[in-house]
Amino acid sequence: MKKVPKDNAFLSPVSHDKQLHKKVYLKKNEVPGILQWATSVLTPGSSISRHKHEDAVELFQILEGTMHALVNEEEHLLSEGDLLVVEAADTHAFQNTSKEPCSFLYTLIKG
Repeated sequence: MKKVPKDNAFLSPVSHDKQLHKKVYLKKNEVPGILQWATSVLTPGSSISRHKHEDAVELFQILEGTMHALVNEEEHLLSEGDLLVVEAADTHAFQNTSKEPCSFLYTLIKG
């Protein structure tokens, strides 16, 4: 059993978009198979640049708000409760075009 109190989570810049930050609850090797478990917020008008992870699967669950996802040139509108699975080596980017923040849960898993 592992409990991570919210006060133990820490802010960290997103590696491919240093202006964005995530709140990290689990780091690599703290739980087998999970490379990172975090939350983040995309403010209105902000975006996550196009990138990919060769050896990891990413899960994005929208907690509040909406955002647009572009995965391998296919567009998706994500809203509260939606879960998006981005497979290893899929190129992906995100943008919040709404007037409200979009908060989401982010999990990076060994691919």
